[in-house]
Amino acid sequence: MKIKIFDNVVRKIFYKVAALENTVISALFLFIDIDTKCKKYAFLAFGLLLLASYLFSWQYANKKKSISFRIGKTKVVVEEGDLFAETGLKVIPVNEFFDTHVGDNIIDPKSLHGLYLRNHLSQTIEELDAAITNSLGDSPVREIDAQRTVGKKIKYQLGTVYNDKNGFLLVAYTKFDKDNRAYLNPDDVMNCYMNMWNEIDKCRGNDSICLTVLGSSGLVRNLYNHYSAQQLVELVLGTFRASGINLSRGAELKIIIHKNMTSDINFLKLEDYSD
Repeated sequence: MKIKIFDNVVRKIFYKVAALENTVISALFLFIDIDTKCKKYAFLAFGLLLLASYLFSWQYANKKKSISFRIGKTKVVVEEGDLFAETGLKVIPVNEFFDTHVGDNIIDPKSLHGLYLRNHLSQTIEELDAAITNSLGDSPVREIDAQRTVGKKIKYQLGTVYNDKNGFLLVAYTKFDKDNRAYLNPDDVMNCYMNMWNEIDKCRGNDSICLTVLGSSGLVRNLYNHYSAQQLVELVLGTFRASGINLSRGAELKIIIHKNMTSDINFLKLEDYSD
């Protein structure tokens, strides 16, 4: 079980259930008299009911696969699902070069980046490359890696966002080493998210924002040595809260959890970030 039986989350659920049961039973006793001989059995039955309620609360907490709450004026939804099936602007994590070459140890075909390029482009790769260059040409933080032999040579600040105007936001989320292996230092994560939120705020309009837990695929080296799956979700919520962004007019922030990651997430604990 991902949530221990005496976790605070379980106790909070149990207190709510027990309070409701106590109210109902107290109301019934206003109209029902119990014989003195039966009181000990009633006491025993109530004790068993409380035990069953606690076990129910524990099971409920562990089987939970979604939660919704508000941060500021924004409705936040965290749930198991498929990012590509969502409506709104979908955030796709890419490397700092905004590469578009799938395979050859550059982009994993099964990653969100690879699936986007293979199945969700509204233009050719060449047109996408040109659009990215034109859109990010004035980016204040970019460098040239002249030693790179495969892929693009211009790299951008982590958190830089490209809007493809077709429902997708590409976000520079990972660095690449000399062997084109994705990595991200723990110190980079917070700055990446804060820059990302700032960039998204400039181009989101009134759309909902949908993203996965960036780095949750396991392809990003160093990350899981420092952060658990729960902490990665909390990083998204904490940085969003710190950014001060408010999505309005019915727009939501949706954090989509892959089914392979759901068993590691304490959904009810995420409510600690609510207002």
